[in-house]
Amino acid sequence: MPRVLITGAAGVLGRTVTSLLEQEPGIALRLTDMAPLDTRHEFVRADLANWEETKGLCQGVDEVLHAAAIHPWKKYSPQQYVDCNIKGTYNMTQWLHVSDIAMAHVLALRSELRNEALIIAAKVPFTRADAPALLADARPVILRCFPKARLLEERGIQLPKRIDRGLRLG
Repeated sequence: MPRVLITGAAGVLGRTVTSLLEQEPGIALRLTDMAPLDTRHEFVRADLANWEETKGLCQGVDEVLHAAAIHPWKKYSPQQYVDCNIKGTYNMTQWLHVSDIAMAHVLALRSELRNEALIIAAKVPFTRADAPALLADARPVILRCFPKARLLEERGIQLPKRIDRGLRLG
């Protein structure tokens, strides 16, 4: 029976992914989060930014669904935000509905790909014409495409000065 680790299991996405996978026959779930969680599944309380708490989470696990995130509209310090979202995941996007993201996780798990990192994200809004600005001064382009990114700046989180990787410009 495959064992699946779900990070951020106490959050909205984590709970939704868990409920979808509970309907799948033959899957054992290991859940983790910083917050306590009352569940019938195996649960390990851990801070993913802390290597000592994280290093054993994947032992005996066949697949990992990384759903942990801290959202900028909640009261966290800039360092907490960076620790959870940047250290845990290079780039996450708030443009998809949680049910779509949860289903994308389940479909990724069901795929025939093995030992591959899958990044589930919305389509990149940048164009080829944006490339020079993204390399020189990305902030104006980011704010044009993602106006709510100002919320990050208001909380002391700097936007990237340049974006030079992970882009497939159409």
